[in-house]
Amino acid sequence: MSYEKFLKKVAHELISTYKEVLPSSLIVVPNKRARTFLFEYMRESIQIPLVAPRCFSSEELAKNLAGMEKEENLPLLFELYEAYESTYRKKQLAPLAFEDFYFLGRTLLADFNEIDRYLVDVSQLFSHLCKLEAYEKGAPTIAPAFSRLWENLAEIYQTFQDRCKKNKRGYPGLFYRLAAETLPPNPLVRDGLVFWVGFHALSPAEEKIFLKTRQDGQAKVFLDIDTYFTDNPLQEAGHFYRNFWEKHLGLELESQKENLLSHHSLREIKIFATTNETSMVKLLGEELHKKTSQEENPSTLSQKPDTLAIILPREELLFSVLNAIPPEIKSVNVTMGFPLRASQIASWIENLLSLRESIIIDETTKIPTISGKILSEILDHQYTRLLVSNEIINTIIKTIREKNLARLFIQSLPFENFPSSLVTWITAPSLTGKETILTLFAIVKNLLDAYRKKHLALDSEFIYTALQSLENIRQLIEEKKFQLSFEATSRIIRDVLQEAIIAFSGEPLEGWQIMGFLETQALDFDEVYILSMNEGILPASGARISFLPPDIKKAYNLPLPHESENVYAYHFYRLLKRARKVSLFYTREAGENQQQEKSRYIEQLLFEYLSPKNTCHEIAYAYPFVRPSWPKPSYAKTSSVLDKLRSMSYSPTSLITYFKCSLWFYYKYLLEIPEAENLEEDPDAKTKGNIIHEVMENIFHKGKIFFPQDLASLLQTNEIESFITQAIKNQFTERPLKGKITLLQHIITQQTKKILEKHTTITPFQILETEYSLASTCTLDDGTTIKLKGRIDRIDQRNNAIFIMDYKTGEAGSLSLPSNEQREYVLSSLFQEKTRSQLFQLLFYGYLFTQNPAPLLPSLSPENLFFSICAFKQGDFKYVESKSPSEGKLSYEKLRKPFERGLKKALQLILSEAPFQQTQDISTCEKCPFRHICGREKL
Repeated sequence: MSYEKFLKKVAHELISTYKEVLPSSLIVVPNKRARTFLFEYMRESIQIPLVAPRCFSSEELAKNLAGMEKEENLPLLFELYEAYESTYRKKQLAPLAFEDFYFLGRTLLADFNEIDRYLVDVSQLFSHLCKLEAYEKGAPTIAPAFSRLWENLAEIYQTFQDRCKKNKRGYPGLFYRLAAETLPPNPLVRDGLVFWVGFHALSPAEEKIFLKTRQDGQAKVFLDIDTYFTDNPLQEAGHFYRNFWEKHLGLELESQKENLLSHHSLREIKIFATTNETSMVKLLGEELHKKTSQEENPSTLSQKPDTLAIILPREELLFSVLNAIPPEIKSVNVTMGFPLRASQIASWIENLLSLRESIIIDETTKIPTISGKILSEILDHQYTRLLVSNEIINTIIKTIREKNLARLFIQSLPFENFPSSLVTWITAPSLTGKETILTLFAIVKNLLDAYRKKHLALDSEFIYTALQSLENIRQLIEEKKFQLSFEATSRIIRDVLQEAIIAFSGEPLEGWQIMGFLETQALDFDEVYILSMNEGILPASGARISFLPPDIKKAYNLPLPHESENVYAYHFYRLLKRARKVSLFYTREAGENQQQEKSRYIEQLLFEYLSPKNTCHEIAYAYPFVRPSWPKPSYAKTSSVLDKLRSMSYSPTSLITYFKCSLWFYYKYLLEIPEAENLEEDPDAKTKGNIIHEVMENIFHKGKIFFPQDLASLLQTNEIESFITQAIKNQFTERPLKGKITLLQHIITQQTKKILEKHTTITPFQILETEYSLASTCTLDDGTTIKLKGRIDRIDQRNNAIFIMDYKTGEAGSLSLPSNEQREYVLSSLFQEKTRSQLFQLLFYGYLFTQNPAPLLPSLSPENLFFSICAFKQGDFKYVESKSPSEGKLSYEKLRKPFERGLKKALQLILSEAPFQQTQDISTCEKCPFRHICGREKL
């Protein structure tokens, strides 16, 4: 069943009843979109040409009555600051600098707009605010700057308003106030009528203009209302009707009430609950595809503009939705703009600003340094790669990541072939506001030229919009001659880009309509698809920041958040009135595992709207998780591969890697694929380990004998802190110790002191070697000789015993062994036990050391060789020992034969014909740097 569209019905009545007076009449509509549709319906209703009446949106009418033009926010902010500054100078007060006033100015501008639109008595309001300030003078939250601002607000407002009137350019609220307060005594039109079409909530200024036309006997009102919300006092959608229209028009509107939303109507309402926005847009595409697949000629579906509308409360979804439109649909009209803030150019400019903000002077060298992380992100961006050669970019990024340069000296960067504007942006010691905007403009202009050469229209349009925004800022700065800092200018740039909209051009009366929620006012469609039906989005949540406290707003009848919710409710239910099919989509996740609530309007529909004729049901929809069907990689050991395996030199880490996952071993040691270098601005476990190794090497020098008093003396001095500070600078960053780096310094200092205190329990001991590299061979049963290598952190001598020590900054695993016959089995299969990798590593070092002892110990006996781990996290030593207390620490001699058998077995397995393939233990993949290659990245 199809119902006549509201504007179509109005058009028919205007033509049939008011045809004679139409040319001299005035039609007032909520917005330009409603005017377009109304005129089209009127065109369809006439048989012969007719002089069209004047038709204005409400804002256009107010602007014409006031004789002003609309100005953008940024020029108004500059104008407001000049009004503020002149007021303060007149009273010999020190005004804030523009950069400090900027945020206050944005809030003031929004407040002035609201005050004027609601025709508030400003003298009374500002007087009230001053009294409120005096009453709360003792409150610590009232800063002096705010106190002075409130005291002078009336004069600032008047000065600002006078400047706007003089320039004949202002903000919408001012149009409405001037229009309402300067209404002519004569009627707005001479011989015709004033038709008010499709309105709902009017501001006091609009009310005054409307009541003037009613008083003159010219007002004719067409409202789109339904008994479902007008006659139910609990239904918020009818709040404004009951409080204004019913009060002033009474019985005149009874004939306009319809009963289309009641249970007597026949419509289908589907509510789709999806997991996230991606699945929501995908499901929308499937629903639209179902619709087109049912038609013999799908292209005819998109011909009429009132057939189907896709409503986007979140405009950031626009491009995703456009991609979801079935290809058979040739005509789509986008009535909304796309926010520039969601584009790549906005994020690129944001990174450029952040890069400039990251420049600090090194305290020691007094040389400027820059953030390595932000610089890497900028250089690796596709836009920068259009301006600078890939070879130079890759060299810089590789250096930053390999050396983990969280900060780097600007003068060390190679700037060959960089655009001069980009070099200036990075190297200039300081930039004024004017220099900031000129340099950034030049960078973006270079980018636009590069994109136009490649004929990339869409990206060029985004970049051009950003460039235009920068040019507007530049012109204002030059015109006003403000001396702005880089900080103030960057804030302005960010705000302007945040608010900029990329407009789309199209044929408004053709094709499916994609529009914002509030753009639907007075329009009707046969099918409506509304996305993002979540609480906080529909209706929008939160009140804007204001200098006016809520109780003051309430006292002066200024809008409160619940009133905007009433407006959203009206538009929602009005959209449903004439639609045959309604599809509502909401998400259950907001990202980062946060839950999202469905809109209250969905809850109301499910509770109130059930009937035999209306099908209103909710469908919980989730796309099944399908694990990618990657072919399991498997690589045979060809003769050339086996030759390479026989010629390799194996470290304990490489052997452990093979038995964790032979495919990991294949990628790393045979193909030698480099692991991705990720720049870590915050210390990670590897960085911490490097720092501790360097500190311990500086403390424990080769050949030195340590007694208790030596360690006690060391703990009394600041030498440990000096070693740690230098190690941090060497291993991680050249910047001063701040933030998380300072925290890391404290943690390492405490752990180092604790482990040194533990060292006093093993004194005296002599350091034989530190960071000692060893190499040896192992001959297999078939005569094959395999090369082995390793690097021992430290070798100590305690009395007649030698200890191989390994430093561990993480968790230290178990080093204990069974005391019975199970020990031989454990040792012979040690290489396969994931939890005993540290024990395997120590015994591997023991094998190398006994084959090739240190020069200080040419006749070392395995009976005197023991093993320990210096566990920094636990602040203790762990030894290779028996689980039997009577047996205690185990020497290498007791472990040598079964371990060496196991070592040969491990090497024979590596040289076997078993292919390289994925491990069955999925947990191993979590830390594998190659999991994206074999398809286990998202496991």
